[in-house]
Order: sequence, then structure tokens, then C-alpha cells
Amino acid sequence: PPPDALALAWRPAPVAHGLATIAVLAGLAALLLSRPNLLLLAAPAVGVLAAGLAARRPDTIAVRTTELPGRCFEGELIEITVTADAGGPVDEIALRLAPSPAFGVDVTAYTQDRAAGTARAAFAVRPGYWGRHTLPRLVVDCRGRYRVGRARTELPLGEISVYPAGPPVRPRLVPLDLLRRLGDHVARAAGSGTEFAGIRPYLPGDRARDVNRKASGLRGRLHVTTRADQRQAELVLVLDAYTDLGEPGGTLIDRAVRGAAAVARAYLRGGDRVGIVAFGGTLRWLAPGQGEHHYYRLAEAVMDARDAGGDVTSDLRRVPRSALPPGALVIVFSPLLDDRAVRTVQDLRRRGTPVVVIDTLDREPPGGGREEYLELSLRLWRLDRRALRAGLADLGVPVVPWAPEDPLDVVVGAFGRGVAGRHS
Repeated sequence: PPPDALALAWRPAPVAHGLATIAVLAGLAALLLSRPNLLLLAAPAVGVLAAGLAARRPDTIAVRTTELPGRCFEGELIEITVTADAGGPVDEIALRLAPSPAFGVDVTAYTQDRAAGTARAAFAVRPGYWGRHTLPRLVVDCRGRYRVGRARTELPLGEISVYPAGPPVRPRLVPLDLLRRLGDHVARAAGSGTEFAGIRPYLPGDRARDVNRKASGLRGRLHVTTRADQRQAELVLVLDAYTDLGEPGGTLIDRAVRGAAAVARAYLRGGDRVGIVAFGGTLRWLAPGQGEHHYYRLAEAVMDARDAGGDVTSDLRRVPRSALPPGALVIVFSPLLDDRAVRTVQDLRRRGTPVVVIDTLDREPPGGGREEYLELSLRLWRLDRRALRAGLADLGVPVVPWAPEDPLDVVVGAFGRGVAGRHS
């Protein structure tokens, strides 16, 4: 990209203030003590100050940065190289990136040519957590001759979309009724897959290569081996944005988004169809799709989930049928702390949708009040949580807590393989 010409507004540097102070004090001492020879003490300071202020100072500086990506993943390294050219000699050109809570910054290389007035710096920037973030601003600090003049300017580097990077997970959880499309999951119906389904008597039209010679010899008539069909799964990931606790990067919504991202990526890589619905504040959804590019559309659909707030009641009737297709497996990531989220899960199940809930709550309420009542209050809270999970289980919604020390793959595997809907 072409360089940016940044204006430099020069002002006295701390060195200039120090030299001026020395000159003034020496002059006052010579005047008060009637000793003109003390003015000699001010001569070096005045000379350096005059030479520095009279030296040529550039009015602009040309700054060029490498082309920056518009998106990346959490923890992914972004390399930024910056070159600055003042067009003439300067004592120093300092290049740095302003501190940002969303990014970690390291300086990997720095070179400077004072005679030519150029500098080059390389930075390694690593995003700490997902979301739409403004990249750290570039700060250019110049020092004139003898460092008596100082000019500072800044250059914004733009915005970047940081996508969540979830833990590894295997696509084992599927609805019992799979789509009638070729996929990687074993269906209950017989077909042309690779998994063994059973042995039955030969019927006209069966392929000769399916004849089971051993079973045919034992039973005295032709038998064929049947195999389970390989079909595609359809999932809808539901995120609860009503409640958020913790610091940015480690909140409940962060856990939910990272978990959903991991599940979405695993199923999309297997050729399945994945959609997403985020409720709490503004209702957002994206109809199920497939392919690597669909993952980025899913991430963009929930990029503002952290800032949604929970003041608006989400109505599932506003979600189009294409976003919640019948028979699709719904995986809900929720701490189940808000009654509206619980009612949404119940509503989904009463529609006949196969639903499972991954409980993202990773902490207990903080202690408060009198010490003798603290343990009792925690026990009551835990009993209330168990009753809530049991009530959802009675409705046909299994709930598995996702503890901080548990891998997400273990949590997903705890549901079993097939999840039934109303008609299964």
C-alpha cells in the first residue's frame, strides 16, 4: 500500500526545558551576585538549544505498513511491519503500538538510520479474544537535532474481525432422523454405506456382490449383507446471550461462542449442514448451510453477541422456518440462569425439536452474608440447579454441565449418539 504522509507538530522536548532552565538559572545567578562570569555556565546550554531549534525539522513523515488481514482467529499471530521516512536527518524515530486490552504486542525487530531519517520496526500482534476489535494505533515519536524538539503523531491501523477458536471436538452427536442426503453419519435405514446393518434373504434386484456366502451356505438359500445408509446431519446451534459473567475473554458468552465455533467447524468439515440462532437482546440467526465459507458467515452472525444485552425478550416465532428446520438437532449453549432462556429451551422441545443443552456455567455464586448461612445457601442453590436439569430431562431435554476442566469433546460424547425428536 502507498505510504501515509503524517503531519508533524514540533514542540520543545524535555531536554529543551532542561537546557532553558540551566540558562535562566545561570543568568539569574550572574545578575543577583553581580558576577558576569557566571554567564559562561549558560553558554553551552544556550548554544545547544539554539543549534537544535535552528536545525531543519521535517513537517511530515511518510509511514508505510504491510497489508493487514481483515480477519483472523483467537491467538493467531499477526505480523505488522512499519517503515517510516522523515526525508532528512533526525536524532530518533521511535515506532510503537499503543497498548490495547484485546491484543498482546511484541517488538520482533527494530532498525534506524539517523542520517537518512528512516526507521523500520516489526511487531508481532496476537489477539486475546474474539470479536470486532480496533487494531492498536501506531505511535510515531520523532526527536530533532540534539533532541531539543519533539513531534508525535498517530496512525490508526483499522479494524479486524477475530473469530473464536474453540477446543477440538468430534461430530458424534446427531439426530436420529438424518437428512436424505449423502453424508458421513450412519443412518438407521439400510442403504449403500459401509457400516454393517444385518443379513436378510436374497430378493430380486439385490447386487451379486452383496451375497453373504457363509450365511447362504449355512441356511441353504441365498442371503445378502445389508449396510446402513450414510447420510448428512443438520444442526442448529443456539447461543444464550441473556447472561454474561466474567472478564472479557473468559465470560460465559465467550465459552458459549467458542464451544459453538468448535462444534460448527467439526460438523462443517464432515459435510454437514449447520445453522445458528443467538437470543438475548437482538435476535440473530443464520439458516443451516455447509462448506468452509459458511463457517465465517456463522461467526459473523454472532460477532456482536457480547454487546447484545438482555433487555429484549427473544421470540422464536420471529425465527423463520429455514433457520430452524424441522428435524434439525438443536444444541443449546446456555448457563440456564435466565428464565427466558429456560422457556426458550422448553418451547423448542414442545415443538418436537430434538434439543440438548450444554450448561456453560463454570462458577458458583460468590459467598456473602453470615458465614454460618453460606454453606446452606450454596447447598440450596445446587439443589435448585439439579431440579432445573431434572425438569428439562423429564421434558426430553438432556443437560450436561461443561466444567472448566472437562474437554468439550467429552461433554458432547456424554449425550450418546442419537437424539430423538417428537416422531422418532
